Amino acid sequence: MKIVRLSHTYGPRMDLNDGRVFADFVADVVAGRDIVMKSDGSASRPFCYLADTIEGIFTVLLRGKNGEAYNVGADSETSILELAEMLCQMFPERKCQVVRQERTPGDPYQASSMAGGHFDISKIRSLGWAPTTDVRTGFWRTVKSYE
Repeated sequence: MKIVRLSHTYGPRMDLNDGRVFADFVADVVAGRDIVMKSDGSASRPFCYLADTIEGIFTVLLRGKNGEAYNVGADSETSILELAEMLCQMFPERKCQVVRQERTPGDPYQASSMAGGHFDISKIRSLGWAPTTDVRTGFWRTVKSYE
């Protein structure tokens, strides 16, 4: 048995209503809405494009060692605020803005206790895999896939 641990995977056909912040942001851009931040956006995540993730999974299946766990993710992290700003900048025709909003009583939003989520991907790199799609290109492709 081989184990694959995935970072924050995104891409075409992801459920835009699943409650993850990056899916919410893509849904906002696709719908032409402002992106509403319910935090300061300082938390960061290693976003990994779906095609890279799939290639990483196959790399582990074909080249990984039994009994070993491999992290599949991005080399770098992007903060939630950086992602929101980047998405609005990439699609100026949508006229979206990043809006900060205070949380209100009864709001189901759950703040993350993790400041960062970087994975050490050196083990899977030793098998010859590395992500090839940068976060900007990946999110551009993702938004375009919903048009």
